[in-house]
Amino acid sequence: MKKLIFILTLWISTGLSYAGNLVDIYKNGTLRLIADPTFAINTDWDTLFSDYFLVKNNNPIGTYKDIVISENGDIFISNYSRYNIYKLDRNGNYITQFGQEGRELGDFFNRQSLNCILDNQYLITNENNGRMNFFDLNGNFHRLIEIDYGVDNCIALNDQTIALFGGIIYSGMRMKYGVALKDIETGNEKFISSYMHDLSDLIFAELITESGFTYGVQKPFERIGLFMVKSLENNIIVGYSNSPEVVIYSPRGEEIDRFNLNINPIPITQKEKDEYYESIEKSITRFESLTEQNMSAKVKAIVQSPDFFPEYMPHYYYNLMTDSDGNILVFIYTNEPSIQKFQVYSPEGEYICETTIDPGIYNIDINSRFKNFVFHHGDLYCLAALKESSGIPLRLMKVNLSSVIPETEEGKNIPLVENGERGLWSDDPSKRLRIEEVQSIKVNEEGDDCIFSNIKDVAIAENGDLYVCDYNEPRIKVFNQNGTFIRKFGKKGDGRDELLNNLFIEMDEQNQLYIYNNQIKNPRISIFDLNGNFLSSFKFPSLTMCHKMQIRPNGEIIGAFGSDPFSSEFTDYIYHYDHEGNIIKSYSPRHFIEEIKMKSRYSDKIIRTQPSYSMPHMDMASNGDLYCALGYPYLIKVYKNGQLIKMIHRECSNFTLENRHYLYGLPMGRSAIRQIFCLPDGRFFLLVDDSIIDIIEDSIATNYFLDLFDSEGHFLKSYQYDQDKYGEIIHMDSEGYVYTDARDGIPMLVKYRFLFE
Repeated sequence: MKKLIFILTLWISTGLSYAGNLVDIYKNGTLRLIADPTFAINTDWDTLFSDYFLVKNNNPIGTYKDIVISENGDIFISNYSRYNIYKLDRNGNYITQFGQEGRELGDFFNRQSLNCILDNQYLITNENNGRMNFFDLNGNFHRLIEIDYGVDNCIALNDQTIALFGGIIYSGMRMKYGVALKDIETGNEKFISSYMHDLSDLIFAELITESGFTYGVQKPFERIGLFMVKSLENNIIVGYSNSPEVVIYSPRGEEIDRFNLNINPIPITQKEKDEYYESIEKSITRFESLTEQNMSAKVKAIVQSPDFFPEYMPHYYYNLMTDSDGNILVFIYTNEPSIQKFQVYSPEGEYICETTIDPGIYNIDINSRFKNFVFHHGDLYCLAALKESSGIPLRLMKVNLSSVIPETEEGKNIPLVENGERGLWSDDPSKRLRIEEVQSIKVNEEGDDCIFSNIKDVAIAENGDLYVCDYNEPRIKVFNQNGTFIRKFGKKGDGRDELLNNLFIEMDEQNQLYIYNNQIKNPRISIFDLNGNFLSSFKFPSLTMCHKMQIRPNGEIIGAFGSDPFSSEFTDYIYHYDHEGNIIKSYSPRHFIEEIKMKSRYSDKIIRTQPSYSMPHMDMASNGDLYCALGYPYLIKVYKNGQLIKMIHRECSNFTLENRHYLYGLPMGRSAIRQIFCLPDGRFFLLVDDSIIDIIEDSIATNYFLDLFDSEGHFLKSYQYDQDKYGEIIHMDSEGYVYTDARDGIPMLVKYRFLFE
């Protein structure tokens, strides 16, 4: 059952101890937590979260951490076990830390929680003993406020006003829980909501040891949770876990609305009862005075009493929060501990939908006491633990919520151009492809400077000079428009101004060169002027492969990143960057295919299944639209300023599941889109390969085709392309000339004119 912490309550007789509409994502039914691969790529989580496994008094205090984010995107993480707070920048890079255990001003006397930011100036912490510390956003201590009751949470409103909720002990075993508004300058305070609870109701039975101490066995599901969150209008949303009613108050404390949740308490099963007994038995073994011979029998008798468990869960939810669109999210209990669900309500309390969280490769625990699941400007930040990790599994994850669901035609009114297997020109023999060589560059009198090994891309300056990047060469070679070698620049290494494994080179309108270095340890964009002088660099994602890079006329750098198509760990993204490497926008063209069933090569036994995803290839049309072709299925997506405006599909017999992958021991076909190129006249063509793979014979037979489409997305004709003869296509310039890495015994750069007649 998600998720109460079952403990043995110790009672001593002498006293107590974005950006878009997030609703569209929720309505999909599943919120996929797919980490932004560019976030915190330089952060050492093994060092920052080395306290992760720390446990005290049977509590995993190393996992207790709060997240608070400032308006400019700075991230603050409070470490409960360490009495300190980390500050990270908007990209997840560590900046500094502050706070320590102690009794001086600015120290934490008890372990602290990090609550909120007041007026975008001060971080507010509390220690659950009435001590509330204020720090500026650089971590400098500002002031201390002491409240005469324990504070569990605090939210900042405006004009130096905060809302508190906590508990005040009354005579006997009564506790008053409530929400109060407090002016931190005048000290004025008024309660706007309260709930009186008799704590003696928590104690079902007492265990008295030989030493005379009295311990109480806690009745299950009796402790009431109080939740308080803020709306976008600074209204205060208050709920109690034992009631389906939620009340909304104005910033001045007047009630302005209330609504009921669409939740029915779930039955308590024998599984929950057994888990509760095991948790109590585990708790009492920590105390030597509770390990007498008959103690376990006493506890078991208590827990198995017919009156001990209620029939239904007396709580409606275990957490309540708001997202960055102002929607109210109510996290509900389920009978499966591994499943996290929440219901979505509008800011006015209207029920919208129910959503299940898919954590992917992570484990998450949404704790009602600590803020470890935070929405900010359309993104989601959460503390999550990798399911498979060789070191510390915990890390701060950023999810670009606008990217978690691939775009589909359904419900979005996105135009779809549907094409059959045969093109409009398929039966017209006069429509043919003619390829004319215009220029070639290979070894000549310039010697070794002109030797290529693995040409990947070329950029062309306004004067016709060619800047060629070779994957195996740590330098860029420059030729004039006649193919004569001029110079080279670059030095080998993985530093900011060094080159290695160059994959793409692009030129912007200011005649600056952008070179993508595909290195495992330091993948990055390095920027040079046309003379080879280093200007700057920034890091690209290290978790996925960049398939293409483009520079928009406004200077945005666009990268298409694709992960392993057989892996569900990462996803495919299109990222728009500024010159400092900050993400301006991101979106995912990912298309889930289905599970691939892999057979043993020696039998028909299925040895594993795995999901298959597509990989993006892109090119920019002359009008600035971005054409993204998925590896498979046969689908092209067209974007304008990051918004999907059209999809183009072609039926193709080679793009079926069976033909896309081979089964072990059986020769199968595999087709995929390899590249897409936009012609100057608005047409575009795809490079498609169709391979026959035979594992037994250890052979691959590959045929290449160029599939031509008109400017509206109608399939015209497929032309066979002899890659062995003409070379691998690496670039097409603004005039439509095609450059290839041809091989006539030695690598050479060849410029062709492709005439689709």
